[in-house]
Amino acid sequence: MSANEERAAVVFPTFGGKARTVGGTKLVMSSDDVRQALDEKTDIDAEDWPDETVRCVMRWTAKLTSRDDDGDRDPRDEANLLTLTKRNGRLALQAERDEWLEWSEDAAARLDGEGGPN
Repeated sequence: MSANEERAAVVFPTFGGKARTVGGTKLVMSSDDVRQALDEKTDIDAEDWPDETVRCVMRWTAKLTSRDDDGDRDPRDEANLLTLTKRNGRLALQAERDEWLEWSEDAAARLDGEGGPN
């Protein structure tokens, strides 16, 4: 796993808590939110993360939510749980609110059924 894939695995679980509801149907996590998540989850301050690294982490976060095979994953595919998009001229991760909530509930139920943390 590459360093940016590992960083994406750190960012993904923060999506639900950091994303903002937009238009009532979308959850959006800005590049600044991703930078802040990296700051909180690593020993590197937010302002020290290079823009290109943040972009790569966002691409990987979206790609890792794809249902496609590794070689066919597209971060901008709207079938992904999280899609890489642009909002106000800046990169953002976006999810359909209902789809995200359903996925989160299913994941929590699976963890609960396996004796995992509540």
